[in-house]
Amino acid sequence: MEEEVHKDILSILGEIKKAVELKDIMLLKRISDQTIHNSSLYQDRNSVSVAVLSYSLSKLYERERYHLFKGWSGFEKMLKTAFDSMIDDLEKHNYPLFEEHREGLFKSIAKLDNRLRKHVQFVIHRARISKSSRLYEHGLSLGRTATLMGISQFELMDYIGSTWIADVKEGISTNAVERLKIARRVFK
Repeated sequence: MEEEVHKDILSILGEIKKAVELKDIMLLKRISDQTIHNSSLYQDRNSVSVAVLSYSLSKLYERERYHLFKGWSGFEKMLKTAFDSMIDDLEKHNYPLFEEHREGLFKSIAKLDNRLRKHVQFVIHRARISKSSRLYEHGLSLGRTATLMGISQFELMDYIGSTWIADVKEGISTNAVERLKIARRVFK
């Protein structure tokens, strides 16, 4: 794992952990958006997984009655343990163990109470598709995006086709004179 990716994921995991403790839905979504932007630069599966995890958690906490699911308190304890383990792994530069704990977190979801498990799995799957569209929007190819997210190209094309992403025209850059003015204001 590149050092820049390592530092970024370590920082983001700490932010996600804090947002989960505070049950801050908007912070979880902002973290996910920031992470998906970085994922488009790094094209790293670890960054992508962290973005999906953050977005999925925001969607879970967004539901009004999430805490009424049978097994929810155990799920939250498992989350805390998983975040602590992943952060510890990264601090020790133990990437194989980090990846094992990251995948273990997703597998632990399969062991949840049936109703909660189905809901969480659905949310994670939809998050993968939603975040895939953001990677595509950032310029990654459809095939590369689908591969990084572990979804089919058909699922991604279907989702993109139902949004305006494919219809958005490329932005027009500010001319050189205006960019120079902005740079001068920034460095005053």
